[in-house]
Amino acid sequence: MTESREADRLFLDLPAYSGPVVNCAPALADGLRATSAALLKGPKYMAVLDSETDVAELAPDLGVIATLHPRGVIATAPGHAVDLGSRFIGPSFSVPDDPVTGSAHLR
Repeated sequence: MTESREADRLFLDLPAYSGPVVNCAPALADGLRATSAALLKGPKYMAVLDSETDVAELAPDLGVIATLHPRGVIATAPGHAVDLGSRFIGPSFSVPDDPVTGSAHLR
């Protein structure tokens, strides 16, 4: 990840997340309480939702998420007002819900 600054704005260049697309297990969909457009599996699951609003409005069941993946789930979506919306939900990784989560995209 690289960071640059122009005036009062910060820019992050995040690496590509190249995990395979997998079927979203019903337990994961239930845990996120959302239907993802795609689910990538890598060091963490990455649920790609339809909009940044969907990401912001998630009300995940942390108990269910904790049983599914030891490294947590990134919920992300294309943005309208910003480039993307992103949250990291990792209750078994001591991060119940992080709405400001640029580093979660790193391996």
